[in-house]
Amino acid sequence: MKNKYRKIGVAIGVLLLLLVAVWVTFIIAGRFSGSMEAVEIPMSVTERVDEIEIRFSDTAFLRLKKQDDGTWQGQSMHFSFEADPAHIQDFLAFFNTWEILMIPNDSQREEWKNEMEKKGGKVVLRKGGSKVFSASFLHTDGYFVIDKGRGRFYAMDMPYNQSDNRQFFSVQAESWQNRLLFNLDYTALLSVWVNFYRDTRNSYYLENRGGAFVLEHGREADTVSVSRAQAYLSSFARVYFDKREAGSALGEPLYEMEICPKEGRCVAFTVFEKLKEGTPDVFKALAVVIPYETPDTVEIPYVVLDKLAKQPDWFISR
Repeated sequence: MKNKYRKIGVAIGVLLLLLVAVWVTFIIAGRFSGSMEAVEIPMSVTERVDEIEIRFSDTAFLRLKKQDDGTWQGQSMHFSFEADPAHIQDFLAFFNTWEILMIPNDSQREEWKNEMEKKGGKVVLRKGGSKVFSASFLHTDGYFVIDKGRGRFYAMDMPYNQSDNRQFFSVQAESWQNRLLFNLDYTALLSVWVNFYRDTRNSYYLENRGGAFVLEHGREADTVSVSRAQAYLSSFARVYFDKREAGSALGEPLYEMEICPKEGRCVAFTVFEKLKEGTPDVFKALAVVIPYETPDTVEIPYVVLDKLAKQPDWFISR
């Protein structure tokens, strides 16, 4: 009977040793193959993120928080601002696509970890106050290194726009600031004037006259349906621009526009072809905007401009 129990004990011991050996093999294999953990965060998770925090060891920080109306408010050091949702979307997409490029050996990990403590940073993503991702990070030796704790130390790679990962983790407000050109309520607009340089016959003036909309073009004047006019004027809400690309130049002038609210100052700008090395850009134009006293030149995609500048036939077509 004792021999029987002894044999059972030995069998159990051997089984436990085998399980430990398999577990150790799995850990070692995972550590050096990069297959231990799927670092990518599903889009279904990042889409629900409502707070982003980035801090550096030199006390520089950035905090972005989504508001109830869908806008993002940011704070960088002592500067508060409205953040650009398009940039935030690109930033969060980084976590959907990045990959483990390599897992450093012990000596390399210790070297990077010491460097991380001196000049690294930390990124935290939250949803409803709860963390969905947290890691320390470091840009070094051409790598983007993260430390997720408990030995999870990886050098990461992004399959697209690899040079962008540095600017993604900037705490400078300028990198995140809202690029809103203007945001006008269509119910509060009085008039829109568009003057085409190439074909003045398509120039027009749309005016709200006590709730009725009149379109003047050439020597004609037509009444525009309220629904048609409101569909057009609603295009002037949350109009964004892009920073001017270095080396771009003003090409041929296309048209000028002035939008006037019922109360307050009018918004005026002139649209030009955008030239890149002497060739017109088919996707974006340059707009010279006069918000106050000093003109500013920005880029506006044609898909945005096409909503703002119509031809007269669009207003009266059925």
